[in-house]
Amino acid sequence: EIESSNWKPIQAKAIEQFPYVIVDGTVKTHEVLKNDKSYIILGSIAVGAVELSNDGSKILEESNSGVNRYSIQYVPDNQVSQKIEDIIINIGNQRIKFEGKKHTDSTKKIVLNSKKNLMENLTALMSQSERKLADHLAKSYKLVFLDGPIVQPSKTKDNIVGYIKGLQRYYISTKKQLLLPQLKSGERTPIFRITSEYGNKLSWFLCIKKFDENFFDFTAGLMRIEVTENPRNKKMIQQAIS
Repeated sequence: EIESSNWKPIQAKAIEQFPYVIVDGTVKTHEVLKNDKSYIILGSIAVGAVELSNDGSKILEESNSGVNRYSIQYVPDNQVSQKIEDIIINIGNQRIKFEGKKHTDSTKKIVLNSKKNLMENLTALMSQSERKLADHLAKSYKLVFLDGPIVQPSKTKDNIVGYIKGLQRYYISTKKQLLLPQLKSGERTPIFRITSEYGNKLSWFLCIKKFDENFFDFTAGLMRIEVTENPRNKKMIQQAIS
């Protein structure tokens, strides 16, 4: 761990660095089609940002890229040169275009020619748009909170903070995971390191709100925070925990 304290709950300190922004997105699958050889999904994504300041919050209209629609199709390796045509759908007086895209290979053990893989492709497009927007806003704001993990720490600005709501991986031992249900509102775990070939990250779990465990899983009010590990962030964290 980065912190030398015992593995026990720590009361998080509130550091107000207004204004800051939160980047988030949404994804929707409209239709799943299938021809003789492959699946096709029609979906849309939208990404934007909210600024929080001492005066309240506001949507950053200039950050709103609108709705982007895609038609993602599985293409076999022997047909990689095949052009994916756009799909046009007429609804009333509107012509809605879904931009044709070839699927991208997954690093997971998953059937590429499947609805699940193509839906993950759509989600990946949203995540890419979120990261691009966060990188742009990081030039103007001290802190940018990005929905989702920091995928390439070595290429991510140090004032971008990733927050992960859906806890699919914990990155700590089973024994240390026993601390998570004990966290109360405003408490966090000690900081730990996540290593990867793309750069290291510093991370911790934070309890935003403690819900009644008779009705909710302990992870309901929990999220994991992560930042790029570099000299500037390590210095800031040392100041924060000292």
